[in-house]
Amino acid sequence: MFKYTEYLLLTRLNLSPRLSQTMHPWERDTRLVNKAVKDGSQSYLLVEIACTRSSEDLLGVRRAYHSLFDHSIEEDTADYIKGSERKVIKMMLIEIVFLEKS
Repeated sequence: MFKYTEYLLLTRLNLSPRLSQTMHPWERDTRLVNKAVKDGSQSYLLVEIACTRSSEDLLGVRRAYHSLFDHSIEEDTADYIKGSERKVIKMMLIEIVFLEKS
């Protein structure tokens, strides 16, 4: 069952809550991250996912993102996120990459 805030995020990003329940959590988070990155104004969602998921989940999302969209999260973040939010998200992504290499 979804939390109400997660339900609102899914509907706001035009992802069906029912359909997303059938997805693997990594795929669901990957699709949320992609829509948030491409939208630009939803970058708070990237911070929320990075802060509430385990390191294993974050690595899974990173791998799934590359598999589904043929780009890395880092590339898309550099292309679409601007301003001060970009610095915060960049630091979080560096930490995820560090986790994968260790």
